[in-house]
Amino acid sequence: SNNNDVVVTGASSSSSSSMEDRLDEILTVEAEASLYTPGFLRHIEGECERLSSNLDLENDNNESARMLEILRLIQTRVLEELGKGIGEGAVVS
Repeated sequence: SNNNDVVVTGASSSSSSSMEDRLDEILTVEAEASLYTPGFLRHIEGECERLSSNLDLENDNNESARMLEILRLIQTRVLEELGKGIGEGAVVS
């Protein structure tokens, strides 16, 4: 990995968009390095399921809800990056 640590705190909407921009940069670099494996995607999905079940058990767990939101965002962006590679391979000149 490239020592790109994503730090998430109680972000406002403006810092949230800059956090998403930084996440895009990190995910693009990692996608170019082909670090997204099926196992990585399964791990993210498992964590999302675990957090979802915790939310069902605990009515007021803002930290778990935020973490779930972040993981779903990462999952979506990873799939978008992988899809770009598939689309590039399908381009016909």
